[in-house]
Amino acid sequence: MKGSSRRFGISAFVPTRFCVVSGSAASELSYLNAFDEALQRAGIANCNLVRVSSIIPPDARQVSLPEIPPGTVLLAVYVTMQGSEGRIGTGIAWGWGTAKNGMRYGIVSEGKGRDPRLLTDGLLKKLRVMAKVRGLDLEEPRTRVECIDVPRGYYGCSFSALLFLP
Repeated sequence: MKGSSRRFGISAFVPTRFCVVSGSAASELSYLNAFDEALQRAGIANCNLVRVSSIIPPDARQVSLPEIPPGTVLLAVYVTMQGSEGRIGTGIAWGWGTAKNGMRYGIVSEGKGRDPRLLTDGLLKKLRVMAKVRGLDLEEPRTRVECIDVPRGYYGCSFSALLFLP
Protein backbone atom coordinates (compact mmCIF):
# COMPACT_ATOMS: atom_id res chain seq x y z
CA MET A 1 0.00 0.00 0.00
CA LYS A 2 1.33 3.41 -0.95
CA GLY A 3 0.83 6.48 1.18
CA SER A 4 -1.96 7.85 -1.01
CA SER A 5 -4.41 5.09 0.01
CA ARG A 6 -3.60 5.58 3.70
CA ARG A 7 -4.44 9.26 3.44
CA PHE A 8 -8.03 8.33 2.71
CA GLY A 9 -8.25 5.76 5.49
CA ILE A 10 -8.84 2.86 3.11
CA SER A 11 -7.02 -0.39 2.54
CA ALA A 12 -6.42 -0.74 -1.18
CA PHE A 13 -4.04 -2.20 -3.69
CA VAL A 14 -2.24 0.70 -5.32
CA PRO A 15 0.09 -0.52 -8.06
CA THR A 16 3.64 0.77 -7.96
CA ARG A 17 4.65 -0.42 -11.44
CA PHE A 18 3.07 -1.06 -14.83
CA CYS A 19 4.10 -2.47 -18.18
CA VAL A 20 2.62 -2.54 -21.67
CA VAL A 21 2.45 -5.80 -23.61
CA SER A 22 0.89 -7.06 -26.82
CA GLY A 23 0.72 -10.13 -29.00
CA SER A 24 -1.17 -11.56 -31.93
CA ALA A 25 -1.63 -15.00 -33.43
CA ALA A 26 -3.59 -17.06 -35.91
CA SER A 27 -4.86 -20.58 -35.29
CA GLU A 28 -6.33 -23.20 -37.59
CA LEU A 29 -8.38 -24.57 -34.68
CA SER A 30 -10.29 -21.77 -32.88
CA TYR A 31 -10.44 -18.19 -31.63
CA LEU A 32 -9.65 -19.49 -28.15
CA ASN A 33 -6.40 -21.01 -29.39
CA ALA A 34 -5.51 -17.80 -31.24
CA PHE A 35 -6.20 -15.80 -28.05
CA ASP A 36 -4.08 -18.20 -25.97
CA GLU A 37 -1.17 -17.90 -28.41
CA ALA A 38 -1.51 -14.09 -28.50
CA LEU A 39 -1.22 -14.09 -24.70
CA GLN A 40 1.83 -16.36 -25.01
CA ARG A 41 3.45 -13.91 -27.41
CA ALA A 42 2.65 -11.07 -25.02
CA GLY A 43 4.41 -13.02 -22.24
CA ILE A 44 1.39 -13.53 -19.99
CA ALA A 45 -0.28 -16.78 -21.09
CA ASN A 46 0.08 -18.30 -17.62
CA CYS A 47 -1.56 -15.37 -15.81
CA ASN A 48 -5.17 -14.61 -14.90
CA LEU A 49 -6.37 -11.21 -16.09
CA VAL A 50 -8.85 -8.97 -14.30
CA ARG A 51 -10.05 -6.03 -16.41
CA VAL A 52 -9.87 -2.62 -14.77
CA SER A 53 -10.47 0.90 -16.01
CA SER A 54 -7.95 3.49 -17.04
CA ILE A 55 -6.06 5.30 -14.27
CA ILE A 56 -2.33 4.91 -13.56
CA PRO A 57 -1.52 5.78 -9.92
CA PRO A 58 0.64 8.86 -9.31
CA ASP A 59 3.66 6.95 -8.00
CA ALA A 60 3.62 4.09 -10.54
CA ARG A 61 6.57 3.73 -12.88
CA GLN A 62 6.80 1.90 -16.19
CA VAL A 63 8.97 -1.24 -16.25
CA SER A 64 9.70 -4.14 -18.56
CA LEU A 65 7.61 -7.25 -18.11
CA PRO A 66 9.13 -9.19 -15.19
CA GLU A 67 9.04 -12.96 -14.80
CA ILE A 68 5.58 -13.73 -13.41
CA PRO A 69 4.72 -17.01 -11.64
CA PRO A 70 1.95 -19.11 -13.25
CA GLY A 71 -1.50 -18.40 -11.84
CA THR A 72 -0.71 -14.80 -10.88
CA VAL A 73 -3.74 -12.51 -11.00
CA LEU A 74 -2.95 -9.33 -12.91
CA LEU A 75 -5.06 -6.20 -13.09
CA ALA A 76 -5.06 -4.95 -16.67
CA VAL A 77 -6.50 -2.42 -19.06
CA TYR A 78 -6.77 -4.62 -22.14
CA VAL A 79 -8.41 -5.02 -25.52
CA THR A 80 -8.78 -7.93 -27.93
CA MET A 81 -9.95 -8.21 -31.52
CA GLN A 82 -10.80 -11.41 -33.34
CA GLY A 83 -11.13 -11.97 -37.06
CA SER A 84 -11.23 -14.74 -39.61
CA GLU A 85 -9.56 -13.06 -42.58
CA GLY A 86 -7.66 -9.84 -43.20
CA ARG A 87 -5.93 -7.40 -40.90
CA ILE A 88 -6.98 -6.98 -37.27
CA GLY A 89 -5.32 -4.86 -34.63
CA THR A 90 -5.45 -3.56 -31.08
CA GLY A 91 -3.67 -0.82 -29.24
CA ILE A 92 -3.06 0.98 -25.97
CA ALA A 93 -2.29 4.67 -25.43
CA TRP A 94 -1.11 6.08 -22.13
CA GLY A 95 0.22 9.31 -20.77
CA TRP A 96 0.74 11.37 -17.67
CA GLY A 97 -1.15 14.52 -16.86
CA THR A 98 -1.17 17.17 -14.19
CA ALA A 99 -4.42 18.55 -12.77
CA LYS A 100 -4.96 22.15 -11.74
CA ASN A 101 -4.45 21.13 -8.08
CA GLY A 102 -0.97 19.79 -8.96
CA MET A 103 -1.89 16.10 -8.75
CA ARG A 104 -0.06 14.11 -11.44
CA TYR A 105 -1.31 10.70 -12.59
CA GLY A 106 -1.70 8.66 -15.75
CA ILE A 107 -4.58 7.73 -18.03
CA VAL A 108 -5.00 4.88 -20.51
CA SER A 109 -7.13 4.34 -23.61
CA GLU A 110 -7.56 1.17 -25.61
CA GLY A 111 -8.99 0.42 -29.03
CA LYS A 112 -9.19 -1.91 -31.99
CA GLY A 113 -9.30 -1.58 -35.74
CA ARG A 114 -7.90 -2.70 -39.06
CA ASP A 115 -5.63 0.21 -40.04
CA PRO A 116 -2.62 0.79 -37.72
CA ARG A 117 -2.41 4.53 -38.51
CA LEU A 118 -6.12 5.13 -37.92
CA LEU A 119 -5.98 3.01 -34.78
CA THR A 120 -3.08 5.06 -33.40
CA ASP A 121 -4.83 8.34 -34.25
CA GLY A 122 -8.02 7.12 -32.55
CA LEU A 123 -6.17 6.03 -29.41
CA LEU A 124 -4.51 9.44 -29.07
CA LYS A 125 -7.78 11.28 -29.71
CA LYS A 126 -9.53 9.26 -26.97
CA LEU A 127 -6.64 9.92 -24.58
CA ARG A 128 -6.76 13.68 -25.23
CA VAL A 129 -10.52 13.76 -24.60
CA MET A 130 -10.04 11.80 -21.36
CA ALA A 131 -7.41 14.33 -20.27
CA LYS A 132 -9.65 17.28 -21.17
CA VAL A 133 -12.61 15.87 -19.21
CA ARG A 134 -10.34 15.53 -16.16
CA GLY A 135 -8.72 18.93 -16.59
CA LEU A 136 -5.29 17.37 -17.13
CA ASP A 137 -2.42 18.86 -19.08
CA LEU A 138 -1.37 15.74 -20.98
CA GLU A 139 2.38 15.10 -21.27
CA GLU A 140 3.87 13.17 -24.21
CA PRO A 141 1.34 10.37 -24.74
CA ARG A 142 2.67 7.02 -25.93
CA THR A 143 1.07 4.24 -27.96
CA ARG A 144 1.58 0.57 -28.69
CA VAL A 145 -0.29 -1.02 -31.58
CA GLU A 146 -0.36 -4.73 -32.47
CA CYS A 147 -1.65 -5.97 -35.85
CA ILE A 148 -1.81 -9.27 -37.69
CA ASP A 149 -2.91 -10.27 -41.18
CA VAL A 150 -5.08 -13.33 -40.62
CA PRO A 151 -4.86 -15.87 -43.46
CA ARG A 152 -8.05 -17.23 -45.01
CA GLY A 153 -9.26 -20.27 -43.10
CA TYR A 154 -7.62 -19.21 -39.83
CA TYR A 155 -8.91 -17.67 -36.62
CA GLY A 156 -7.00 -14.58 -35.57
CA CYS A 157 -6.60 -12.63 -32.34
CA SER A 158 -4.82 -9.39 -31.49
CA PHE A 159 -4.25 -8.44 -27.85
CA SER A 160 -2.86 -5.30 -26.18
CA ALA A 161 -2.69 -4.48 -22.47
CA LEU A 162 -1.34 -2.20 -19.81
CA LEU A 163 -0.66 -4.42 -16.78
CA PHE A 164 -0.54 -3.17 -13.21
CA LEU A 165 2.14 -4.77 -11.04
CA PRO A 166 2.69 -4.67 -7.26
